[in-house]
Amino acid sequence: MTTVAKRYGISDVALRKQCRKLDIPLPKRSYGAKAQAGHRVEVPPLPKSEGPDKNVVVVSNPHRTALSDSKATNKLLFLPEEEREAVQRYCAGLIVPSEPLKFHGLVADTIQYHRARKESTKPPVNRVINVNVSDAQKERVYIFSSTIFVAFEHLGYSVAIEAPRSEQYYRYRHHIADNELHVGLGEDGVEIRIKEQRRRVEHKSAANDRYHGPSYGYEHTGELRFAIESYYAPRKNWRDTKTKKIEDQVGEIVIGVMEAIEVEKNLRLKREAERIEWEKRNACAYK
Repeated sequence: MTTVAKRYGISDVALRKQCRKLDIPLPKRSYGAKAQAGHRVEVPPLPKSEGPDKNVVVVSNPHRTALSDSKATNKLLFLPEEEREAVQRYCAGLIVPSEPLKFHGLVADTIQYHRARKESTKPPVNRVINVNVSDAQKERVYIFSSTIFVAFEHLGYSVAIEAPRSEQYYRYRHHIADNELHVGLGEDGVEIRIKEQRRRVEHKSAANDRYHGPSYGYEHTGELRFAIESYYAPRKNWRDTKTKKIEDQVGEIVIGVMEAIEVEKNLRLKREAERIEWEKRNACAYK
Protein backbone atom coordinates (compact mmCIF):
# COMPACT_ATOMS: atom_id res chain seq x y z
CA MET A 1 0.00 0.00 0.00
CA THR A 2 2.86 2.37 0.82
CA THR A 3 4.52 1.71 -2.54
CA VAL A 4 1.37 2.26 -4.58
CA ALA A 5 0.38 5.35 -2.57
CA LYS A 6 3.65 7.08 -3.58
CA ARG A 7 2.69 6.83 -7.26
CA TYR A 8 -0.37 8.97 -6.61
CA GLY A 9 1.23 11.36 -4.14
CA ILE A 10 -0.95 10.36 -1.17
CA SER A 11 -0.45 8.48 2.09
CA ASP A 12 -1.21 4.79 2.50
CA VAL A 13 -4.00 5.74 4.92
CA ALA A 14 -5.68 7.91 2.26
CA LEU A 15 -5.31 5.12 -0.30
CA ARG A 16 -6.93 2.60 2.05
CA LYS A 17 -9.84 4.98 2.60
CA GLN A 18 -10.46 5.29 -1.17
CA CYS A 19 -10.17 1.51 -1.65
CA ARG A 20 -12.80 0.91 1.02
CA LYS A 21 -15.16 3.37 -0.70
CA LEU A 22 -14.81 1.35 -3.92
CA ASP A 23 -15.16 -2.05 -2.18
CA ILE A 24 -11.62 -3.05 -3.17
CA PRO A 25 -10.22 -5.84 -0.92
CA LEU A 26 -7.12 -4.82 1.04
CA PRO A 27 -4.18 -6.99 2.12
CA LYS A 28 -3.86 -7.81 5.81
CA ARG A 29 -0.79 -6.74 7.77
CA SER A 30 0.67 -10.25 7.56
CA TYR A 31 0.32 -10.41 3.75
CA GLY A 32 3.71 -8.88 2.92
CA ALA A 33 5.65 -10.98 5.43
CA LYS A 34 4.04 -14.22 4.25
CA ALA A 35 4.60 -13.38 0.57
CA GLN A 36 8.30 -12.57 1.13
CA ALA A 37 8.74 -15.77 3.10
CA GLY A 38 7.40 -17.78 0.17
CA HIS A 39 4.13 -18.83 1.80
CA ARG A 40 1.00 -19.16 -0.27
CA VAL A 41 -1.28 -16.17 0.20
CA GLU A 42 -4.90 -15.94 -0.88
CA VAL A 43 -5.92 -12.99 -3.05
CA PRO A 44 -9.70 -12.45 -2.86
CA PRO A 45 -11.46 -11.67 -6.16
CA LEU A 46 -12.76 -8.19 -6.82
CA PRO A 47 -16.42 -8.22 -5.69
CA LYS A 48 -19.28 -6.73 -7.63
CA SER A 49 -20.17 -3.27 -6.40
CA GLU A 50 -23.25 -1.10 -6.79
CA GLY A 51 -21.31 2.04 -5.87
CA PRO A 52 -19.10 4.34 -7.99
CA ASP A 53 -16.30 2.82 -10.07
CA LYS A 54 -13.95 5.81 -9.73
CA ASN A 55 -13.08 8.48 -7.15
CA VAL A 56 -11.30 11.71 -8.12
CA VAL A 57 -9.06 13.00 -5.36
CA VAL A 58 -7.04 16.24 -5.59
CA VAL A 59 -3.77 15.90 -3.66
CA SER A 60 -0.67 17.96 -3.00
CA ASN A 61 2.57 16.05 -3.59
CA PRO A 62 6.03 17.63 -3.17
CA HIS A 63 7.42 15.32 -5.84
CA ARG A 64 5.03 16.50 -8.54
CA THR A 65 5.58 20.24 -8.30
CA ALA A 66 7.25 20.23 -11.70
CA LEU A 67 4.21 18.55 -13.27
CA SER A 68 1.36 20.36 -11.55
CA ASP A 69 1.76 23.84 -12.98
CA SER A 70 -0.31 25.34 -15.78
CA LYS A 71 2.15 24.12 -18.40
CA ALA A 72 1.40 20.48 -17.53
CA THR A 73 -1.84 20.67 -19.52
CA ASN A 74 0.22 21.21 -22.69
CA LYS A 75 2.44 18.18 -22.15
CA LEU A 76 2.17 14.81 -23.92
CA LEU A 77 -0.73 15.94 -26.11
CA PHE A 78 0.27 13.30 -28.68
CA LEU A 79 -0.95 10.57 -26.29
CA PRO A 80 -4.58 9.52 -25.77
CA GLU A 81 -6.11 11.16 -22.72
CA GLU A 82 -6.17 8.09 -20.48
CA GLU A 83 -2.62 7.12 -21.39
CA ARG A 84 -1.45 10.69 -20.92
CA GLU A 85 -2.94 10.84 -17.42
CA ALA A 86 -1.39 7.48 -16.53
CA VAL A 87 2.05 8.62 -17.70
CA GLN A 88 1.76 11.89 -15.78
CA ARG A 89 0.75 10.03 -12.62
CA TYR A 90 3.67 7.65 -13.01
CA CYS A 91 6.16 10.48 -13.60
CA ALA A 92 4.77 12.48 -10.70
CA GLY A 93 5.44 9.55 -8.39
CA LEU A 94 9.02 8.96 -9.55
CA ILE A 95 11.49 9.23 -6.68
CA VAL A 96 15.28 8.92 -6.87
CA PRO A 97 16.24 6.74 -3.89
CA SER A 98 19.26 7.43 -1.72
CA GLU A 99 20.45 3.86 -2.35
CA PRO A 100 18.91 1.75 -5.15
CA LEU A 101 18.21 -1.93 -4.52
CA LYS A 102 19.55 -2.80 -7.96
CA PHE A 103 21.30 -0.74 -10.64
CA HIS A 104 20.18 -0.70 -14.26
CA GLY A 105 22.28 -2.98 -16.49
CA LEU A 106 24.20 -0.19 -18.22
CA VAL A 107 24.95 1.52 -14.92
CA ALA A 108 26.04 -1.76 -13.31
CA ASP A 109 28.40 -2.46 -16.24
CA THR A 110 29.82 1.07 -16.03
CA ILE A 111 30.55 0.65 -12.31
CA GLN A 112 32.09 -2.78 -12.90
CA TYR A 113 34.30 -1.45 -15.71
CA HIS A 114 35.86 1.25 -13.53
CA ARG A 115 36.22 -0.97 -10.45
CA ALA A 116 37.64 -4.09 -12.13
CA ARG A 117 41.41 -4.48 -11.97
CA LYS A 118 41.71 -7.19 -14.61
CA GLU A 119 40.78 -6.65 -18.24
CA SER A 120 39.15 -10.10 -18.30
CA THR A 121 36.57 -9.02 -15.72
CA LYS A 122 35.69 -5.73 -17.43
CA PRO A 123 32.47 -5.42 -19.50
CA PRO A 124 32.89 -4.41 -23.18
CA VAL A 125 33.58 -0.73 -23.81
CA ASN A 126 30.29 -0.33 -25.73
CA ARG A 127 28.43 -1.06 -22.47
CA VAL A 128 30.11 1.76 -20.52
CA ILE A 129 28.45 5.16 -20.06
CA ASN A 130 30.58 8.24 -20.56
CA VAL A 131 30.22 9.79 -17.09
CA ASN A 132 31.64 13.29 -17.44
CA VAL A 133 31.60 14.29 -13.76
CA SER A 134 34.00 14.46 -10.82
CA ASP A 135 34.51 11.44 -8.57
CA ALA A 136 32.48 13.11 -5.82
CA GLN A 137 29.37 13.16 -8.05
CA LYS A 138 29.66 9.72 -9.69
CA GLU A 139 27.58 7.81 -7.14
CA ARG A 140 24.86 10.43 -7.42
CA VAL A 141 24.90 10.18 -11.23
CA TYR A 142 24.75 6.38 -11.09
CA ILE A 143 21.65 6.40 -8.86
CA PHE A 144 19.90 9.11 -10.90
CA SER A 145 20.74 7.40 -14.22
CA SER A 146 19.51 4.03 -13.02
CA THR A 147 16.21 5.54 -11.86
CA ILE A 148 15.54 7.37 -15.10
CA PHE A 149 16.61 4.43 -17.31
CA VAL A 150 14.19 2.10 -15.52
CA ALA A 151 11.44 4.71 -15.92
CA PHE A 152 12.02 4.99 -19.68
CA GLU A 153 11.91 1.23 -20.14
CA HIS A 154 8.77 0.99 -18.00
CA LEU A 155 7.10 3.42 -20.43
CA GLY A 156 8.15 1.36 -23.46
CA TYR A 157 11.27 3.30 -24.48
CA SER A 158 14.73 1.86 -25.02
CA VAL A 159 18.00 3.04 -23.49
CA ALA A 160 21.22 2.16 -25.30
CA ILE A 161 24.78 3.24 -25.92
CA GLU A 162 25.18 3.87 -29.63
CA ALA A 163 28.47 3.44 -31.44
CA PRO A 164 30.39 6.64 -32.15
CA ARG A 165 30.27 7.91 -35.72
CA SER A 166 34.07 7.91 -35.95
CA GLU A 167 34.34 4.11 -35.64
CA GLN A 168 33.91 3.81 -39.40
CA TYR A 169 37.40 5.20 -39.91
CA TYR A 170 40.39 2.95 -40.47
CA ARG A 171 42.28 1.89 -37.31
CA TYR A 172 39.75 3.58 -35.07
CA ARG A 173 40.24 2.78 -31.39
CA HIS A 174 37.08 2.82 -29.32
CA HIS A 175 37.15 5.31 -26.44
CA ILE A 176 34.55 5.59 -23.69
CA ALA A 177 34.44 9.35 -24.23
CA ASP A 178 32.98 8.69 -27.70
CA ASN A 179 30.01 6.69 -26.40
CA GLU A 180 26.63 8.33 -26.98
CA LEU A 181 23.70 7.54 -24.70
CA HIS A 182 20.38 7.41 -26.55
CA VAL A 183 16.73 7.03 -25.54
CA GLY A 184 14.49 5.80 -28.34
CA LEU A 185 11.07 4.63 -29.36
CA GLY A 186 10.96 2.63 -32.58
CA GLU A 187 12.85 4.47 -35.32
CA ASP A 188 13.20 7.70 -33.37
CA GLY A 189 15.37 8.80 -30.47
CA VAL A 190 17.50 11.52 -28.90
CA GLU A 191 20.91 11.64 -27.30
CA ILE A 192 21.01 12.50 -23.58
CA ARG A 193 23.87 13.53 -21.33
CA ILE A 194 24.48 14.18 -17.65
CA LYS A 195 27.25 16.67 -17.04
CA GLU A 196 28.75 18.56 -14.14
CA GLN A 197 28.98 22.30 -14.42
CA ARG A 198 32.46 23.83 -14.41
CA ARG A 199 33.69 27.32 -13.65
CA ARG A 200 36.71 29.24 -14.81
CA VAL A 201 39.51 29.71 -12.28
CA GLU A 202 42.34 32.19 -12.79
CA HIS A 203 45.88 30.90 -12.18
CA LYS A 204 48.07 33.08 -9.99
CA SER A 205 51.78 32.76 -10.72
CA ALA A 206 54.67 34.03 -8.61
CA ALA A 207 56.43 37.20 -9.70
CA ASN A 208 59.72 35.34 -10.32
CA ASP A 209 58.09 32.39 -12.10
CA ARG A 210 59.68 31.99 -15.55
CA TYR A 211 57.08 29.47 -16.81
CA HIS A 212 54.24 31.14 -18.63
CA GLY A 213 51.53 28.50 -18.68
CA PRO A 214 47.77 28.93 -19.13
CA SER A 215 46.44 31.91 -17.23
CA TYR A 216 43.25 30.07 -16.25
CA GLY A 217 41.69 26.63 -15.87
CA TYR A 218 38.37 24.98 -15.01
CA GLU A 219 37.09 23.18 -11.92
CA HIS A 220 33.95 21.20 -11.19
CA THR A 221 31.23 22.92 -9.19
CA GLY A 222 29.23 19.92 -7.94
CA GLU A 223 26.15 21.11 -9.88
CA LEU A 224 24.72 18.57 -12.33
CA ARG A 225 22.96 19.25 -15.61
CA PHE A 226 20.78 16.91 -17.67
CA ALA A 227 20.84 17.73 -21.39
CA ILE A 228 18.91 16.56 -24.47
CA GLU A 229 21.24 16.84 -27.46
CA SER A 230 18.54 17.70 -29.99
CA TYR A 231 18.20 21.07 -31.72
CA TYR A 232 14.41 20.76 -32.00
CA ALA A 233 13.68 19.58 -28.43
CA PRO A 234 11.04 21.80 -26.73
CA ARG A 235 13.32 21.94 -23.70
CA LYS A 236 16.96 20.91 -23.68
CA ASN A 237 18.35 21.40 -20.17
CA TRP A 238 17.58 20.77 -16.50
CA ARG A 239 20.12 21.63 -13.82
CA ASP A 240 20.69 21.86 -10.09
CA THR A 241 19.54 25.10 -8.53
CA LYS A 242 19.67 26.46 -5.00
CA THR A 243 16.14 25.21 -4.33
CA LYS A 244 15.85 22.15 -6.58
CA LYS A 245 18.18 19.31 -7.60
CA ILE A 246 17.80 17.34 -10.82
CA GLU A 247 16.61 14.42 -8.67
CA ASP A 248 13.55 16.53 -7.81
CA GLN A 249 12.89 17.08 -11.53
CA VAL A 250 13.12 13.45 -12.65
CA GLY A 251 9.45 13.20 -13.68
CA GLU A 252 9.63 16.42 -15.67
CA ILE A 253 12.83 15.23 -17.36
CA VAL A 254 11.23 11.94 -18.46
CA ILE A 255 8.31 13.82 -20.01
CA GLY A 256 10.73 16.27 -21.65
CA VAL A 257 12.62 13.42 -23.33
CA MET A 258 9.35 11.83 -24.49
CA GLU A 259 8.28 15.11 -26.09
CA ALA A 260 11.68 15.55 -27.76
CA ILE A 261 11.41 12.08 -29.31
CA GLU A 262 7.91 12.87 -30.56
CA VAL A 263 9.30 16.00 -32.28
CA GLU A 264 11.99 13.87 -33.94
CA LYS A 265 9.31 11.44 -35.09
CA ASN A 266 7.20 14.21 -36.64
CA LEU A 267 10.25 15.61 -38.42
CA ARG A 268 11.09 12.18 -39.82
CA LEU A 269 7.54 11.67 -41.08
CA LYS A 270 7.58 15.14 -42.65
CA ARG A 271 10.85 14.42 -44.46
CA GLU A 272 9.52 11.08 -45.70
CA ALA A 273 6.35 12.74 -47.00
CA GLU A 274 8.42 15.41 -48.77
CA ARG A 275 10.64 12.74 -50.32
CA ILE A 276 7.63 10.80 -51.63
CA GLU A 277 6.14 13.99 -53.03
CA TRP A 278 9.45 14.87 -54.72
CA GLU A 279 9.67 11.39 -56.28
CA LYS A 280 6.12 11.71 -57.60
CA ARG A 281 6.84 15.09 -59.22
CA ASN A 282 10.00 13.80 -60.82
CA ALA A 283 8.25 10.67 -62.11
CA CYS A 284 5.58 12.84 -63.76
CA ALA A 285 8.24 15.07 -65.30
CA TYR A 286 10.00 12.13 -66.98
CA LYS A 287 6.72 10.86 -68.41
